[in-house]
Amino acid sequence: MQKADTKEQKVSTASLSDKDLQNARQVINIFIQAWKNYGLYPEDHVNTKRSLENLVAAFDNFFTDHEALRLIVEKDRLLCGPEIIYKVSPEASSEDIITLLYRDGIKWIEFQEGLPLEEIAAFFRIAHKYRLFAEEIEGDIVTALTDEELEYIDFKAVDIFWQEMLLIDFSQLPPPAPQSEDGTDQNGKD
Repeated sequence: MQKADTKEQKVSTASLSDKDLQNARQVINIFIQAWKNYGLYPEDHVNTKRSLENLVAAFDNFFTDHEALRLIVEKDRLLCGPEIIYKVSPEASSEDIITLLYRDGIKWIEFQEGLPLEEIAAFFRIAHKYRLFAEEIEGDIVTALTDEELEYIDFKAVDIFWQEMLLIDFSQLPPPAPQSEDGTDQNGKD
């Protein structure tokens, strides 16, 4: 569920100590490993369950000193404040979780204190469902996360399609030719 941007400014500019950055990196490494296991094994497999439980424990440990972990999503990396805490390797598949979040326009994602196993599982289930571009699948990660209304996972997304488009300055175009009453311009054209 998305919240007001006033919190965004407050949290994203806060910098963590070296110890806290190390703890955040550890959480993200466990997060990435859990994502890999989620892709390798069924959701109810012992390895998947254990990975998710380890991730919840890692978040709980981080939350003993912090209320939330906000991560800025860039094309090939995650930042915590101004610090890079995870970089996608060039050999990583297009199904890397960071690549998927970036592809669907997520600018930042925040995991909040009290994050339960069920929400992490729902987050992974949604990301896994939309990991590939497929014509028969409607929707995307952002829409599905919004519809899920997760209580402890917050994010901000933008429509990246429009960011890629060239903008046209219509103010520089000549005005349209005046129309006559029969719908043709003054030159007799429709």
